[in-house]
Amino acid sequence: MKKTLLFGMLLLAGLSTKAQIANGSAAPDFSGTNVVTDEAVSLQAYLNEGKTVVVYMSAAWCGPCWQFHNTHYLSEIYNAYGPNGSDEIRVIYVEADWRTPVDHIFGINTPVTGLPAGVPAPAAPQGDWTLNTPYPIINNDTAGDDYQIPGYPTIFVITPNGAGELGTTHEIERDTPFGLTQQINDAMGTELVGLDHWGKITAAQKRLCDATVPVTAVFESFGHAVTSYEAQLKKNGEVVETKTFTVNLDGFEPNEGAFNEIAVTGADYQAILTKVNGETALTTIAGSNITEEYTVTPSASVESANNVTITINTDDRPAEMVAAIIHYNNAGEFVIDWQSPAYTNTAANKEKTFVYNKTLAGNVCYSVVIEDAAGNGWIHNGSGDAVPHGITIKSGNTELFTNDGDFGGQVWQDATFRTDGTLSTDKFEDSKFAVYPNPSTGIFTFLTEEAIDVTVIDITGKTVHTAKAINNGGSIDLSALQTGMYIAKIKGDSGERIEKLLIK
Repeated sequence: MKKTLLFGMLLLAGLSTKAQIANGSAAPDFSGTNVVTDEAVSLQAYLNEGKTVVVYMSAAWCGPCWQFHNTHYLSEIYNAYGPNGSDEIRVIYVEADWRTPVDHIFGINTPVTGLPAGVPAPAAPQGDWTLNTPYPIINNDTAGDDYQIPGYPTIFVITPNGAGELGTTHEIERDTPFGLTQQINDAMGTELVGLDHWGKITAAQKRLCDATVPVTAVFESFGHAVTSYEAQLKKNGEVVETKTFTVNLDGFEPNEGAFNEIAVTGADYQAILTKVNGETALTTIAGSNITEEYTVTPSASVESANNVTITINTDDRPAEMVAAIIHYNNAGEFVIDWQSPAYTNTAANKEKTFVYNKTLAGNVCYSVVIEDAAGNGWIHNGSGDAVPHGITIKSGNTELFTNDGDFGGQVWQDATFRTDGTLSTDKFEDSKFAVYPNPSTGIFTFLTEEAIDVTVIDITGKTVHTAKAINNGGSIDLSALQTGMYIAKIKGDSGERIEKLLIK
């Protein structure tokens, strides 16, 4: 859960929009046909039944909408509190962009024609929005205007006021199932109840720097209060422990429970939820009571010196990119030791190489997190050339982490490396000096451990550019010059060097 909150939800929050219809306003009615089942869907009909309705207004082409959709957080809310759960709420997905045809909801990029002059066609759909979506999806061309939404996605909770009466509008933010439950409770003025004895247990592959570590699994109360749960731990297919955990959880609040079994390299584990609140756990949702097989690997990290070099090759949408090196403190909370700067979608940042040097604390276990706000990785190629994308982290000549950018929404690698308390004897040897990108369109950035002066001359020997006291990460702009090769005379305290610069 912490992993989602650190980057995923922070980025989601940064991309969220604020609807203009005032909270407490009468909710405009809308209706449509479920694109999957062809059944009629009506907001007012649900309200007349006394149901609170979560309305998710989106667009098939919207990247942040697709990222949130693929968390399946609304599906979990619907499964817990909808007709197959405690039957307290309904969820409606509204494709609210009037330009978008129904085919785009299914991920089919049907050409859009007949739009008014000057109105651009919608971008290609992100994918098939109907896959693994348990709640109704409708296409409605007017609901977005009726609710005065300025952007996508926007989420409302509509609470009922009695049969035949319009509901009341409450805007909420994207959040985890736990956070969504709290916001729905606030809108309702009461608390969702959920079904008792219902939970979910999950686990993931885990790498840690310790020599021996406890095996854990994460339990979530599936929409109701939980005071205890029982789980079994299997190791290589055999039950090795059954343990009762005493907790105090609200709906969808997680608890990471540690078994007593000590992890050993090569073991496959599986956790099984057997009881919730003292009774046999419900199995309403297939697979919620048993984890996939997972491994827990102690002493998994590479040992390295304290100084590291981070090389990032951006794609054509650098504003969506985040990378960080973190560690966990004694309280189990993550601490960000280094984070990439906030790139902008400008030519100076698109498909460029950035190199950062960082000296970390010694004898600490570090993890690496990389994320793309749109949920589709660092793979957008806008130049037409096979330029590199991704990230590499090295200590001297030792590679600690690398990823080519093709990862989807997030990579979180625990225990990536442990520093040994020393500085490498070849400190930043590979990166004492570099000019990048080279060739370029005219912007050249310098990696340097000392301030330098740069003089650029053309092939006739004429000086065409000078720059003084350039520090690490500083740049020169030669984009006004003709394409071709130039010579850069570089001078610093440690001496002089010559570099060829190619403007393409």
